[in-house]
Amino acid sequence: GRPGEPGLDGFPGPRGEKGDRSERGEKGERGVPGRKGVKGQKGEPGPPGLDQPCPVDRARCGGWQGPPGSQGLARGSRPCPAGQDGLPVPGCWHK
Repeated sequence: GRPGEPGLDGFPGPRGEKGDRSERGEKGERGVPGRKGVKGQKGEPGPPGLDQPCPVDRARCGGWQGPPGSQGLARGSRPCPAGQDGLPVPGCWHK
């Protein structure tokens, strides 16, 4: 007669020996950066400051002064009327 149907697969056999190690593959792409880490500790205090208030070549600190500026407006000849506090009336400067 004719041959019968093939039977079921049997149990797997024992594992074979481990093969030789191959060469290293190419490096993969970089992943997504991780979360930001915790804040670090406070640093050490810096060195003490100088005794003088600021550098020598600065004009603000008592260096060479220029000629005096022009005279301001006289008390009575202001472009805007002054209020009780001596300041210009609100809205006058914007006209």
